[in-house]
Amino acid sequence: MSYNNALEKKRFQKEWQKIRVEYEAAGMDEDSIQKMYDFDWKYHLSNRRYREHTQPLNEKALEDEDDGMSPLLEKFAECVSCSMDFTEGDLGFWRVEEIEDGRLAARLKALPTASLELMILFAVDGYKQTEIARLQHTTRQNICNKISRIKKILR
Repeated sequence: MSYNNALEKKRFQKEWQKIRVEYEAAGMDEDSIQKMYDFDWKYHLSNRRYREHTQPLNEKALEDEDDGMSPLLEKFAECVSCSMDFTEGDLGFWRVEEIEDGRLAARLKALPTASLELMILFAVDGYKQTEIARLQHTTRQNICNKISRIKKILR
């Protein structure tokens, strides 16, 4: 349900009429009562802005799985994610050239581009399997299986 400004202001005014009577009975002058009212109204508006601009956590966010994504980022992950396409001259292949073990470098070069991208994300860039799965729009288990197959090829 959305925020109804007129209704909330009416409720606030009604509550404050009661408080105003109590303050007057306690002997507060009108200027002090008005300052208290102004403060409470600003506090009320501040809370309203906070509620409007804060996204509640869903149950998935409270699970122990440490995937590092906030619920808001998860909601827009597909819109803000990108895929990396490596070609022969790209940074990914340059990193392979830097490997001192010639046999390993040759096997990495022989991998298909998608497999090499996966290994760079996992082994070099330090991405977790769940993060790679989100980047590639697949499941974590699928990424785990691909990494296992690539490790067998590299042995």
